[in-house]
Amino acid sequence: MPARTRAEPPQVGEFSHRQVMLVLVALGAASFMAGLDATILQTALPRIAGEFGGASRLGWLSIGYLLTSTIATPLTGKISDLYGRRAVMQASIALFLVGSVAAALSQDMGQLIISRSVQGLGGGGLMSLPMAIMADIVSPAQRGRYAGFIGAVYALAAVTGPLIGGFIVDHASWHWCFWVNLPVGLAAAAVVQTRITYRNPPRQHAVDWGGAALITISVTPLMLALVWAGERHGWRSSTTLGLLGLGLVAAVLLVLHEMRAPEPIIPMRFFRIDIYRTIAAAVFVVGGAMFGATLFLPLFLQVVTGVSATNSGLLIMPMMLGTTSASITAGRLIVRYQRYRPVPIIGLGLMTAAFAWLTTLDTTSGAWEVIAPMFVMGLGMGPIMLVATLAAQNVVEHRDMGAVTSSIQFYRAIGNTFGAAMFTAIFSSRLSSGLEANISAEARATLPDLSVLQGSPKVIRSLPAEVRTGVIESFADAIHTTYVVGIPICLTALGFMLFLKEKPLRRTVGEVAQPDALPEG
Repeated sequence: MPARTRAEPPQVGEFSHRQVMLVLVALGAASFMAGLDATILQTALPRIAGEFGGASRLGWLSIGYLLTSTIATPLTGKISDLYGRRAVMQASIALFLVGSVAAALSQDMGQLIISRSVQGLGGGGLMSLPMAIMADIVSPAQRGRYAGFIGAVYALAAVTGPLIGGFIVDHASWHWCFWVNLPVGLAAAAVVQTRITYRNPPRQHAVDWGGAALITISVTPLMLALVWAGERHGWRSSTTLGLLGLGLVAAVLLVLHEMRAPEPIIPMRFFRIDIYRTIAAAVFVVGGAMFGATLFLPLFLQVVTGVSATNSGLLIMPMMLGTTSASITAGRLIVRYQRYRPVPIIGLGLMTAAFAWLTTLDTTSGAWEVIAPMFVMGLGMGPIMLVATLAAQNVVEHRDMGAVTSSIQFYRAIGNTFGAAMFTAIFSSRLSSGLEANISAEARATLPDLSVLQGSPKVIRSLPAEVRTGVIESFADAIHTTYVVGIPICLTALGFMLFLKEKPLRRTVGEVAQPDALPEG
């Protein structure tokens, strides 16, 4: 076949491996930023609280980012269907970098919270658009070969975030947790600008701003209710019930609105597709299970086994290794055998086994005994979102690729929030009852402040031997309970995935994505 010229660009499905890999570099950088920023502040929070004060508002650094990124995820996906991926991707990167610079320059806690929220607006696009862009240039039959790398990069960044953040805090200032985004983001923007040059077909409909408003009105109170119920107001308080009621009413109005909107952000017609319904339900449940799988491992390592924060970050690396290797391997196997259904079933089976394995840990367990179940957990988690996104993309028209991709990410984010609320509530309740049972009234009377019983690992290790033993036993029992709860959650997700149908993967991208002047490779 004669070589093409720049005036004669390749057609859909004819992109070379080199061309796709160049785009993949930019998408990997964007995914890395999004994953890193979701967790990098965990180890820097004490330093931020010491500098700014306002420790009671530290949670908003995470809540603000989670809220805005969750809301932005479906909106950016739909806008990219209407106006093109490159413009929306560049806007997402720009918002993320503006938020990063503002956060690095923040002079008080309020400024930092607002800056993190701006970051989240960009982060929503960085989480959903890479897979939509891959869907523009690679057919479903070959997409797993490349998409596995995107999932692996995101997992790598999210798992290593606390370790990188701890290193930055130990050797520099917490401000560098945000400055590090600039070179990565600028490089990603440059590659996006020069490599993502195909044309999206023009669409005449305006953005569904009514749907965007209803998503905001429904998601915000629901997430706040779930986050605050366990730590501030309680599940039966008027505040919690009022927020839940407002969120549910707005969610119903959102569904009714999306059924009539010309270009809905989350098209309700998707739910007429059985594969999409199955994936949506499974991803929501998996999102909660993933949160429970990762939340308490550092706490177990630091409080129960006594390792340092830095070493606990290193000991979590096996989970990252399992996640990244499984994601890449699963993508290649899907391309080779053209079957995706067995992958999430095996993955959820491994996650269930890992949760069961983690329930065997107790106060006598050493740090190294945690590594094997963590690795198995990573193997199970790695390919699930890859398959969920690929299967959903495979059953909709190409014109809806941004909407369907971002909606899957949206369901996972909501599941993460429900999982956070549920697992945290279970852990807190079990820990409180355990501390009351394991520490005598006489021992409590010797303490200047009962809050030290739930203090930092360093504070707990400094307690009198009798008290320290009771605290460690209480933490171990509370964490054990969360892993017991994780087993039926994984089994529920597995039950949904058993209903997932296998549909042959399309071997064409679609007739609507028109590449324009991609570099020859």
